[in-house]
Amino acid sequence: MQKERKDTPYMGTKESLPLWLHISCSILEFLPLSQMDLLKSMLVLILVAFIGCFNGESKLLDECSSDSDCEAGLYCFSCSQGFSGSRCVRSAITDQFKLLNNSLPFNKYAYLTTHNSYAIDGEPSHTGVPRNAFTNQEDTVTQQLNNGVRALMLDTYDFKDDVWLCHSSGGKCFNITAFEPAIDTMKEIEAFLSTNPSEIVTLILEDYVQAANGLTKVFNESGLLEYWFPVSNMPQNGEDWPLVHDMVSNNHRLIVFTSIESKQDTEGIAYQWNYMVENQWRSATRIYHIIMVQMPQLSVGRNPKAVIGVSNELQAMMAMME
Repeated sequence: MQKERKDTPYMGTKESLPLWLHISCSILEFLPLSQMDLLKSMLVLILVAFIGCFNGESKLLDECSSDSDCEAGLYCFSCSQGFSGSRCVRSAITDQFKLLNNSLPFNKYAYLTTHNSYAIDGEPSHTGVPRNAFTNQEDTVTQQLNNGVRALMLDTYDFKDDVWLCHSSGGKCFNITAFEPAIDTMKEIEAFLSTNPSEIVTLILEDYVQAANGLTKVFNESGLLEYWFPVSNMPQNGEDWPLVHDMVSNNHRLIVFTSIESKQDTEGIAYQWNYMVENQWRSATRIYHIIMVQMPQLSVGRNPKAVIGVSNELQAMMAMME
């Protein structure tokens, strides 16, 4: 007497299945009943795992082949310096102000920071000459801000009688190393601050601008002076920064640091080493400078400083890509 077979749930025609599964189903038709039942069960488990891994359910750092493989909030990304192959990574940060609140001093939080934020893959030449300079970012500045970046490291230069963002050396910008006029990026930042009234953005300028009030002109024309955090309100002698919610209510939502000390007096732009420090991370061939994380009071030389916290790990990764 032939053994009765139990019906199995319909899963579509063989023609709708992947080729490897189609072949497997065909082989099953010729197997003895006991072996077929066993292999069919195994095949169903494999199919469930296959669908789960490649149907929008792959989790953080799981392998992937496309964005659709990853669960909500993740996308498929490859980074040879971080991991092999492609894996699901976060597309945006977790908002620390939603996890906690914004009642602490500004320096008590860590902020995601991008290095050479303007050096973007695919940025068209604005000089008419093909660019020959390293890039560090895949996202535009607007995309970076929308994805949770809250501090941007920008290199500012005198170029073409204006201020440009340039990835150059020796303090000189050239056609082949120029990215774009600084005003364009500043307008992106202004648009973000305008549409996100509770957010604060920090700019860290590697500054080569020598033109008198050159940076002030750019900040004024872009509308960013409306959000300016004045140097006079910055902490002294190791004090904490103002509370975040007070900075927001006063619309002091743009903090700018320059690498040129004299501009703190001439243009009211904070000299960065009065307010932050860097540690060093050494590889086999280079020393990388990394901005410290969440160090509200740190003695540097004779004067303790209040330090803005930024992402240590990201700084290390970005410095490696310089």
